[in-house]
Amino acid sequence: MFSVFLIIYFIFKIMAFNIAENKWEVLTSNYNETQFYKLEEVAKSLITTAPAGRVDEIYDQIADFTYKDGEISEYEAVMLVSLLQKINNNDLLPGRVDEIMSNADIRKFKEISTEIIKLEVMGDSAGYDLAKAIFNVEVGKTNIVEAYETLVKYKINVELRNAVIKLKNTLDNDKNINIITKETGLNRHEIRALFEEIAKKEAI
Repeated sequence: MFSVFLIIYFIFKIMAFNIAENKWEVLTSNYNETQFYKLEEVAKSLITTAPAGRVDEIYDQIADFTYKDGEISEYEAVMLVSLLQKINNNDLLPGRVDEIMSNADIRKFKEISTEIIKLEVMGDSAGYDLAKAIFNVEVGKTNIVEAYETLVKYKINVELRNAVIKLKNTLDNDKNINIITKETGLNRHEIRALFEEIAKKEAI
């Protein structure tokens, strides 16, 4: 009896995936931003009904479509983070987080970083490190020195330049500089020199 229910379950799941695929094709063929919440609904359906062997392929398809118009909004970032939580693929997660941060709307780094840190990233991810530092400084008002060290580590990162600039701008005030000088022994001139170095790259 259990095997019968299992067969029925898989049949319904396949049908649901096919329906979701058709909805995705129709929606994305003539998509505009006012349809985002419908897009989000269909994207979640695709991930939850996709065959196990196709989940990562489907996520990449959704992400590629989301990135195609350039910078993503905080709402699109929320959707992608939600999908990544459902997938829970630790091997691919660091690179996918980097993709979100590299495509983030520069005006929404605080909000997007707040979403990113909900993920449990195992492994090296510059995007996650920068998101965590931005969140800590701008929202939590904590770990200022650690954020500065993150800035030093990724100051020449080209792919995530906008996130590096955002972190620099977030750290660049008298209160944070005083904390950094007190806890690291660096003088204000050295700290300012780093900020200016990054600012010059911003202007290029």
